[in-house]
Amino acid sequence: MPKHSGTVRTTRRRLQLVDIPHPLSDSLARLATVLDEAAEDSGWGAPPALIRITSWPANPDVGFDLGIRPLDREANVVDALAGFTAPADWMAIGVVTEGNARHLVDPTIERRRVRCVHLVDRTGASASALRFQGDDATVLDGTTAPEGRIDDVCRRALGLGTAPPWRGSTLELWAIEWLGRILEWCGRDPSAVLWSDIATLHPAAAVLVADDDRWERRAADNLVRLGELMAQVNTWDVLRTSCAAGEWPTDEVPDAVAAWLDEGAFSRWVLGGFPPLQQLAPVVLDLLPPSLRRRVKAALRAWSLDWEPPA
Repeated sequence: MPKHSGTVRTTRRRLQLVDIPHPLSDSLARLATVLDEAAEDSGWGAPPALIRITSWPANPDVGFDLGIRPLDREANVVDALAGFTAPADWMAIGVVTEGNARHLVDPTIERRRVRCVHLVDRTGASASALRFQGDDATVLDGTTAPEGRIDDVCRRALGLGTAPPWRGSTLELWAIEWLGRILEWCGRDPSAVLWSDIATLHPAAAVLVADDDRWERRAADNLVRLGELMAQVNTWDVLRTSCAAGEWPTDEVPDAVAAWLDEGAFSRWVLGGFPPLQQLAPVVLDLLPPSLRRRVKAALRAWSLDWEPPA
């Protein structure tokens, strides 16, 4: 997103807003509302757009400097901003984008179009306006810390830190990889599965057994501790740095983008490429005989992972 390429700059007169307080951080919610209302007036189906503010006077009634850059209809605002560093004179950055939202509890409910306006300024303040098609907008003023890829790229473009890593450590990542390997194993040969077969599929135990398969029994008996040690050694920032160096490739994050992200954003982007633990665990557990099911559950509980689906 170069400073002047393809940027549509509206006039100061058109950007006069009533009752917007100063400073900019206190005005983001109102500005998100105005941008949502403008999008609503234009109708649904508009292409996504990137927003930037480069001037905010002491008296905003005289207008301010806002740029809008429409993207191709098929473009993704996250991809458009990933790896971008905003020029120093950019006071705030944001997006206007549409998508399809599904019901989190009842998958039979039809998907609905949703529009998101999200703004972040250099102080770290943020605001969003979310509107389902046919409904009024819900405005979030940033009092609750936002979290997600759109917020991540806006903050990183301004050189700001993002929300802390998901679940704090990489324990959940290794547990999800473990369950995925169990699922694949059971799909190939569901018979004659032993605890040692299951336990040594965990990445931490697999590393130990790869050096000498005589360690298989000890690795299985000490799986919980091995998982904890792996998470302590391979933190999110270690994985991010390794990914940036091409030493720990992941489909979710290109090397150059990993170097641009911080550990919090990196953790969310990596875990976002896997099925959630609360969906994966019940499927895997149902495939196992009771004795092995109990041991897998015990390991997940020992790692303090929230794997049980909501009642």
